[in-house]
Amino acid sequence: MVRKKKIILTDMFKRYLVKFAIRLFIFFAILFAYITQKEILYGFMTHEFTFGVIEYGISPLHVLWLGFMVMMIMHLFPNKKLSMALKKNKEENWVEEISLKEAMKRLNEREYHIIKMRFFEGKTQTEVAEEIAISQAQVSRLEKHALKSMKQYLS
Repeated sequence: MVRKKKIILTDMFKRYLVKFAIRLFIFFAILFAYITQKEILYGFMTHEFTFGVIEYGISPLHVLWLGFMVMMIMHLFPNKKLSMALKKNKEENWVEEISLKEAMKRLNEREYHIIKMRFFEGKTQTEVAEEIAISQAQVSRLEKHALKSMKQYLS
């Protein structure tokens, strides 16, 4: 049996989805234009625009190439704010991991084994029950008690 993982919709993930939707819309709009009006799209992409400052024109292909190059450079030099956020997150995870290990040490052997299999090995209650030869209802009860005692320790 495959466990489904819950997707957490953080603000950063929501922004990513919005940007992805916009990119997808642009892609399909251009694809539709290509399929229905190839000549007009080709003429636009190869048309040389002059701005009076530059002797030779700049085509939309030049602009696309420039945008691609800027994106490549941005990947080489990541945003410091993002790096700080990742660093902070790693530090918070480290502290939480230590606290979680301490809370798990307080459990009896059977509860510790159940929590380890359920949350660190990703097994279902039924799989845990079969492995330690008890009913699924007992696994549920023991898991609930273990989580409650861990929560009390952590708060």
